[in-house]
Amino acid sequence: MPAKSHQILRSATAIWYSGVYRARLATGLGPQSPIRTGFPVSVTSAMKKETMYRRAETALARKSQKLAESQLPSTDPERLATAVTEYIEWRAFAFWVRLIVEVEGGISAEMKSLLDDRCPGFLDDAASYRRAHPRERDFLWLRLISWLDRERFGFARAEGWLHALGYYATRDPRMDQITDYWLQCDEDWKRQRPRVLPTFDQWRRQAASQTKA
Repeated sequence: MPAKSHQILRSATAIWYSGVYRARLATGLGPQSPIRTGFPVSVTSAMKKETMYRRAETALARKSQKLAESQLPSTDPERLATAVTEYIEWRAFAFWVRLIVEVEGGISAEMKSLLDDRCPGFLDDAASYRRAHPRERDFLWLRLISWLDRERFGFARAEGWLHALGYYATRDPRMDQITDYWLQCDEDWKRQRPRVLPTFDQWRRQAASQTKA
């Protein structure tokens, strides 16, 4: 496996294990703390369930990692790195669209024009989905993500490395930065709507300037 791919894999694994460490601390368990007996039945049952869920999550994460690794030969490090960057930028766009549509209570004429320009055919596709699934809640941003995976990254699916693309992109620090900023904006805007809503470019620059406390 190329050196760059090894570096990506090591980084992804370290990020995932740090998440397990934080999850154990959040539940009051140390990194290697055993589950002790002598607790009330309800507490013991909850701890057993927590252990069961953690093991299931660990197994799922390992399965996902193995699948991503198995798809790496279908591409090369440079092409994967380029696609990861594009994937992150389109996810950032989807996050911003979600914020704007939710705070405005629908798709404004300006947003419709922007989506038609950047994602031609998407709104028609979303409308067709709504007609075919009338009982489902309408999450435009989920439809946008699905459309982007199909229309912008269909080449990765066709070549057999779409899972690897999503796997490494979602573990990239830039994705964490965008997700954290979206969460911050979602909370802040629900309390008080911004006087002037940011354009995507403005919002993206602001997200990139964020640093973890």
